[in-house]
Amino acid sequence: PEVPAPQVEQASPVLQEPEVVPQAEEPIPEVPEVPEVPNEDGRGEVLTSPQGPEVIVEPAA
Repeated sequence: PEVPAPQVEQASPVLQEPEVVPQAEEPIPEVPEVPEVPNEDGRGEVLTSPQGPEVIVEPAA
């Protein structure tokens, strides 16, 4: 019973640790580029803005 106990405890912290790293690193680099796009669009389409900012502004207006 002591073998499965340590395995479950290690799986919990391991899954929570990697999830916090990618989530904290993604919002940081996207924060500086997001304020410029959402300001004009107001929708927060950063992935679609750089490829076609005029396409989103036309239908949105």
